[in-house]
Amino acid sequence: MSFDADFLETWLSPVEYARKFKAMHGMRGADKNIFYHVGPYLGLTGANGDAAQQSERDRQYPVTCA
Repeated sequence: MSFDADFLETWLSPVEYARKFKAMHGMRGADKNIFYHVGPYLGLTGANGDAAQQSERDRQYPVTCA
């Protein structure tokens, strides 16, 4: 789960994070991991997730507590 973190596009090493994301998300069957993104806009990370929820930054706290 990612909260307003576009790690595939803007973090320290996007190439390394993209490689690790592909390894995690590229599995098939029962071993496949699910990725959710919550953030104010749909960036590269959210677009590659299984589900994305648009949420303003000041409204993300209730989502993290759920």
